[in-house]
Amino acid sequence: MKILICTILIALASCRSVTLEDRVALLVTVPIGCGSGFPLSTTEVITAWHVVQSASPSTITVNGQNPIRCDRLGILDVAVLTFTEPHGLTPWPLDVRPVRPAERVYASGWGVGLHWWSEGLGTRSPGRLSLTIAPGDSGGPVLDSDMEVLGIVVARGQYAGHHCFIVPMTEIASALQARVDLNQ
Repeated sequence: MKILICTILIALASCRSVTLEDRVALLVTVPIGCGSGFPLSTTEVITAWHVVQSASPSTITVNGQNPIRCDRLGILDVAVLTFTEPHGLTPWPLDVRPVRPAERVYASGWGVGLHWWSEGLGTRSPGRLSLTIAPGDSGGPVLDSDMEVLGIVVARGQYAGHHCFIVPMTEIASALQARVDLNQ
């Protein structure tokens, strides 16, 4: 009986759905502050370009390690940090589509150096969300209800406190594909 119960518990644990707690943004630190990011692959992290643009790879830290490269994706405010070997990164699933108006979205980030979640809604303006963010959230993922990445946070609204701007995954995916095509 104990073996059967253990087998059922293991099966249930392996089938559980991904939750917000499973999607904690990575803390990206640089000499002048911090930002957020998420694993694109076992050796690459996506963040906002403005978080890392003035730092050299040796002064950028993610999970206690320094990347060997820091590349900007085209003209986007997006950077790919590349590491020599996997260090516990599990790639997050991407949802390459526009955010729908009134769609519930979640942001994971390190605003003011502390991890937090923000919940908001898509708007009719592409790249703009009704979502509260703070300094340090830049580069952090915006997730849909399936916990798939829809884009990254790049700026907050100056006057209305409850909106932010993102680079949508549609644009990031296009820039990533152009990078692959260029390297072939």
